Amino acid sequence: MSLVERLPKVIRPPARLARDVLQYPFKKLGKCLARCRFKYRESALATNFICSFLEDQNFEAAYQKAVRATGLDPNIRFRVHQAIWAASVARNLEGDFLELGTGRGFIMLSVLESLDWWNSSDKNMYLVDLFSPSETYPTYAESFEATRASFSKFTRVNLVKGRVPDCLGELPDKSLFSFIHIDLNAAEPEYEAMIALWPRLCRGGIILLDDYAFPNRRDQHEAANKAMRLLGQKILTLAGGQGVIVKS
Repeated sequence: MSLVERLPKVIRPPARLARDVLQYPFKKLGKCLARCRFKYRESALATNFICSFLEDQNFEAAYQKAVRATGLDPNIRFRVHQAIWAASVARNLEGDFLELGTGRGFIMLSVLESLDWWNSSDKNMYLVDLFSPSETYPTYAESFEATRASFSKFTRVNLVKGRVPDCLGELPDKSLFSFIHIDLNAAEPEYEAMIALWPRLCRGGIILLDDYAFPNRRDQHEAANKAMRLLGQKILTLAGGQGVIVKS
């Protein structure tokens, strides 16, 4: 029996009312805290929606292999999930894979580790970067040699060292691309790359923009929108801040 029910009958009703009034905000707070136990919470994204990829042993194994290979964990599982999805769709499309702004290679290492078909396919992957370290961005490459070593177990992975768009001429002249991941952290090179590479993106091909909707990357956001307006395309904003374009 509760303390309230032990009181004389005449004062039980007001005592119950007082109890309920006092408990109400705490009950609301409890419900609020329960809603804050997000199923996914990383890299400025929190959600209670179903994230079944987090329960995929192959996904987590691929992610952890990228952590070990690069020596860092940027906590970007949702972004990696999106890149793996794009690569899986692009598997059946004509064209190679291309990344602009590889750094240590975390995203594409995760992708390749998850694709059990890569080494037996005929696709090529081109990784473009200056491959030089940065005190500001720990995900930047330690060196060309270090990034190349991280990808050594995978066939047909080609590193292209240079500044975009100048180095794009080093890509094979007639090659098409089915998946392009862009993470240059710079608006003008990303704009020029999208314009230059659009004719070489196959129909149905995917461009994944890493920083598209980041609040501190508005210049990249506007540059991408400008490029797609010129090309008659639309960009889908993803919940994690990325942007995706599917060539129609």
